[in-house]
Amino acid sequence: MLEALDELRQRPIRLVVLLICALVAIAHQATRWGWFIDDAAICFAYARNVAQLEGVVPWPGAERIEGISDPLWVALLAVLYRLGLDGFEIAEPLGMLFGVINLGLAWRLARAALPDHEGEGALIAPILLAINAQFAIWSASGLENGLFCLLLSVAILRTLQEVRGGGWPLASLCYLLLAWTRPEGIGYAALGGLWFALWTLRQGRGLR
Repeated sequence: MLEALDELRQRPIRLVVLLICALVAIAHQATRWGWFIDDAAICFAYARNVAQLEGVVPWPGAERIEGISDPLWVALLAVLYRLGLDGFEIAEPLGMLFGVINLGLAWRLARAALPDHEGEGALIAPILLAINAQFAIWSASGLENGLFCLLLSVAILRTLQEVRGGGWPLASLCYLLLAWTRPEGIGYAALGGLWFALWTLRQGRGLR
């Protein structure tokens, strides 16, 4: 992270482009302000009831049923509800924040993937995201999509760092949180583990 910040300071054009992308993404998502996907209301209800110690239920006194598939997102909303922030008030700003962060992560992922790590081609990734309607819609939907993309991007970047230079296995924590955010996170975690294992064996290191 510090290395990326140093690079942005050394090459201001990258920072300028990322800031413009952030403004475009915010404006894009703002056009959908006040709009929520139906399932978001279910998450808000569960979060409110968890925060009010009613249990993991859709309404007070209801039977405990598995009505959500994004427990980490609901847990986050429950914590914020305890702080006085209702899901309808905070979900969209959170989605917007995660969306902006994802632009920077997209740049870092593209930069790591391109043969010319020092070139400006990686800036295409955040530009395309910022103008993408699907990205704006789902970031502003009130659901966990922005958080899921953020965790997945961090997990990939951390896995890449660990297979190249070692360090604490923090990627596994990211994949765990990813699986708690959406069920398909388990599949990404399996792919990440396989990637790490194959790369480690290719380098002649044993699996520990």
